[in-house]
Amino acid sequence: MTTSQGSPDPARLKDSHGWQRQNEGMSIRLWVGFAMRHQCFAETPGGVNEISRHVVPLIFLALLSATGTSAQSLGFVPASPRSGHTVTVRELRISSKARESFDRGLRRLIKHDPEGSLKHFAAAVAAAPDYYEAYYHLGVAEAQLSRNEEALRAFQAAIDLSDGHYPRAEFGYALVLNRVGNAVDALRVVRHGLQTDANIPDGHVVLGLILLKLNRLEEAEKSAQEALLLEQPSSAKGHLILADVQRARGDFAAQAYELETYLKRYPDDRNRKYLETARDIARKLAARKLKGQ
Repeated sequence: MTTSQGSPDPARLKDSHGWQRQNEGMSIRLWVGFAMRHQCFAETPGGVNEISRHVVPLIFLALLSATGTSAQSLGFVPASPRSGHTVTVRELRISSKARESFDRGLRRLIKHDPEGSLKHFAAAVAAAPDYYEAYYHLGVAEAQLSRNEEALRAFQAAIDLSDGHYPRAEFGYALVLNRVGNAVDALRVVRHGLQTDANIPDGHVVLGLILLKLNRLEEAEKSAQEALLLEQPSSAKGHLILADVQRARGDFAAQAYELETYLKRYPDDRNRKYLETARDIARKLAARKLKGQ
């Protein structure tokens, strides 16, 4: 679902309410996954206000694509700060009023209040109409509230205003498309984002989630490995994709191994108990399978 320039186009997604009805059994609870962790991606350099230096993890939206109790609906960790980022002229031109509103919106998201964040992000874009980071976070909040069309429109605005150079917005757009059942278009969108920046682990994880939905296990496995190879803090989410791949293959011992590897990397994960339960079930299934051989 793209324009002639290859950019997502939510205006053409007239069917999304139907998709939402078909998928209303999916993960609706907002706490599922790592969404409620909300430690943030560091995105811009140290010279900017501390709150403004952060971006709410896009990958939390993976919960919106999750089905069943697979690892893709489980806890994820934040990405590491991006070093070497230079403040752009556009960023310097963003008014203090817009930035203050943006900061307030981020604080509400960090406190798990997406509804409360909306008015602040709206004020930010009203004060700075080209503030695509604010549109992106507006999309994050709308997606948390399961407002698919609104989220798609906000992500689209971020994509358009950045001329397609803000891949996080494309990752968000792709995840919402995947949520509403349009994995094929989601695949094209996330790949376009990765062409812009292949060094964001979350892009590879999102790609893996979509490939899992399409039952393309080998490709999903490769995407997870690409995330791990980047060796950033958020790369470890690749282990959760690999856990799902192994589960789909019926290799429960390998599934348990991937979950355990993730837990060792992030022992304080908010969803540790849920992950441990999934790991323990996988171990029991592996033992039962071994006895039956």
